[in-house]
Amino acid sequence: MTRVERAKQYAALVGKYAHDGEISAVGRQTLQRQQMQLQLTDAEVEAIEQHVFQLLKSPAEAQPDDLAPPDSSPSDRTTPANQVAVEAQDEPEKLQQYEQEFRHAMRLESPLSDLLRQGLQQFQHSLNLSNAAVEAIESKVTHQFQTEQSQYQAALEKYSQEVAQEAALGLPLSQEAQDHLAEIQRSLKLRPEDAQAIEERVCARLLLQSPPTELSDSPPTQLTAASAPEALTEMPPSEAISFISADEMPPDDSLPFPLNPTLQETSPEVSLRSEKGVDYTLLRDLLRAANWQEADEATLKAMLLAANRTDQGWLDADSLLRFPCLDLHTIDRLWSYHSNGKFGFTAQWRSYPIPKMSKATTSFQPSRIAQEHTLKFVKEIGWWAERVEFLKYYNRLTFNLNDAPQGHLPALWYWEIPWWKSIQIGGIGSSRGGCSADDQSISIFMSRLKACGFE
Repeated sequence: MTRVERAKQYAALVGKYAHDGEISAVGRQTLQRQQMQLQLTDAEVEAIEQHVFQLLKSPAEAQPDDLAPPDSSPSDRTTPANQVAVEAQDEPEKLQQYEQEFRHAMRLESPLSDLLRQGLQQFQHSLNLSNAAVEAIESKVTHQFQTEQSQYQAALEKYSQEVAQEAALGLPLSQEAQDHLAEIQRSLKLRPEDAQAIEERVCARLLLQSPPTELSDSPPTQLTAASAPEALTEMPPSEAISFISADEMPPDDSLPFPLNPTLQETSPEVSLRSEKGVDYTLLRDLLRAANWQEADEATLKAMLLAANRTDQGWLDADSLLRFPCLDLHTIDRLWSYHSNGKFGFTAQWRSYPIPKMSKATTSFQPSRIAQEHTLKFVKEIGWWAERVEFLKYYNRLTFNLNDAPQGHLPALWYWEIPWWKSIQIGGIGSSRGGCSADDQSISIFMSRLKACGFE
């Protein structure tokens, strides 16, 4: 897309969100995200907005007759004599428009922030509504919203308790348990995405708080005395669960953290073993050449192959929860070795603020705390845009070893999502850029790293 085309695309959005030469708070947030995605500078944005406002205020060469609908006759046009009658007819429609805008703002943030409040006031002035009319609308909608939210929150909490009880009996959930939860979801009238989010969160936290030795993997990754090499069967459980033998490890001096001496060897290469037959040669070569962004793209393609998700093009919660351990270790060793420990899953695992708790505990981490940990994590590894308070667009990440924070890459395993999911979590349909940081995918992936012996 050329710069002119990007400017035109931004100008079209400005025209959509502009009211009386101003842009509401809700519109401004959307435009800021679009600016980052289109890579427009602040100066370019300011020039585009001024031009659009000028056109809206006094269209070039426009005459009163030119602005009338083409099929209308002079007798059909509004005159000062019937202007009051037209405004009276438009009043219910204007009230409805404000009510819809206020409902949307309440869903975005409740209680309303000063920024959203300013946007609503500007919208009120553009509709020429009185304060009394607006107060009546807001009082009615607020009461309805609070009642609905209270009822829905109670339903979510009840469903969370039911999921926790079923999950405590064993994971993965049995078919009987899934059918039982589906019936409860229908009876509580929960949105499918909300029910799925609760299931993912509860199961991930249960796995995250369980010791690795209590977790079983898919048959191909289980090592038994009959099938494992003799040297591996003699290893302690904490080492055997990593599925990595001595000939797979880089030299000790290649990483900034200590390695178990029983797992070291002298070869400078990292083994490219894969449980699913994935060829990691391209990823290795890209990392050798320090082509970090291309290596991130190759990592996603390899992970999609290992998870059998190539057709879907992204890693959902279930695929992250069941990702093959051997492939996780291979990818991590490649990234860690070639970045001297700065990149890779180990670096990301160490950046995640895992609560210090007993491995024997079965209590679940409160949602608020999980969200705090996720936000701290994305800030720690440089994925969060502080100024605008949402995840950076992918092209704004740092693909430079010297400047990137610890654990910054790989990132596409998390970033790549379909457009509809991006819209659901606050984006504009282009991966996770512009979205809030959801704790489900992060906590699920961290639980998988724990299960695969990354502690």
